[in-house]
Amino acid sequence: MSDLLTIETHDGQPGVLKLSGRLNTSTASEFERALTQTLEQTGDIELDCSALEYLSSAGLRVLVGAHKRAVAAGGGVKLVSCTPDVREVFEITGLIDIFEVS
Repeated sequence: MSDLLTIETHDGQPGVLKLSGRLNTSTASEFERALTQTLEQTGDIELDCSALEYLSSAGLRVLVGAHKRAVAAGGGVKLVSCTPDVREVFEITGLIDIFEVS
């Protein structure tokens, strides 16, 4: 299986990113760059995870860092349309209590 992660601006909204593929060690740095760029444009980030197939601890590390930066700037990170597998990662790690996940 490919470690391809696709990140695109969703519906032309600068604070909304759509993720597809695998977010893991191989793709976390690409994801971190996209999140940093988005945070510079807007304090709130919404991640459409409907096509995200896999989320590893490396991806979680990037998300936690982005969440801390967003909250410090008065914003936040929201994850929408999570697949059951991705949602389960947040439940198992306890991060479901920190992030807004739907």
